[in-house]
Amino acid sequence: VISMEALLLLVRAKLTYRIRQKTLDIYALGILLKRIQLGSIRKVNKDKLERTENWSNRFNLHRRRLTIYFKDRKKKPVTITPEQRYVFRSKLEQAIETLESESALPKSDT
Repeated sequence: VISMEALLLLVRAKLTYRIRQKTLDIYALGILLKRIQLGSIRKVNKDKLERTENWSNRFNLHRRRLTIYFKDRKKKPVTITPEQRYVFRSKLEQAIETLESESALPKSDT
């Protein structure tokens, strides 16, 4: 039991977050654990106001926490803890805006 808990702590400490063209991916030790579609994100906030699905890689959450809220309000918000939360937040919001602007453009028939 103790070795399993130690393994879980190690995996949690190795969580990384990557912003892709259409997704936010959460990895641990190079293995994809969760994929969040950027189009499903309603807002990204630094405050945790309710219960969330915790994908943090830190134990002291208050300094790095970002909470992702979904357009489908029935889905539980997700908490992540990137290294530089404001930089990561701006990159994430920019990726969401880019995706939304691309989907709003009319398709050309060429």
